[in-house]
Amino acid sequence: MNEEIKAILKMVESGKISAEEGEKLISSLGKKKGIDTTHIITTKKWVRIEVYSKDEEEDKEDTKVKINVPLNLAKTMLRMNSIKNQISLNADDITIDFDEVIKLIEQDASGELVNIESGSTRVRIWIE
Repeated sequence: MNEEIKAILKMVESGKISAEEGEKLISSLGKKKGIDTTHIITTKKWVRIEVYSKDEEEDKEDTKVKINVPLNLAKTMLRMNSIKNQISLNADDITIDFDEVIKLIEQDASGELVNIESGSTRVRIWIE
């Protein structure tokens, strides 16, 4: 994968830019350098990932991680472990088989893919 695209994905991962901004940057980079980026950004579906931590005192869930990325960009980020790292930092007691999540995405699954709760932490991954 092109190093500039990796840099853009890292900016999305770290929250410096939104997924939409990353998509625009990748698209413009592709046009400028003649790189085929359609496999990365052409999608109408989005992968939504949220990590919640339950606040026992207030009996509510606080969102710790919220990732919304175009489906094809999510495939790339999952392969690079970008999303896995974000989840692991905030839900270290939950293990997710990301190879299986990638398989589901490649099979055009939709709806909820993962909903795991462990202790006070919950992870949801879904496609819409």
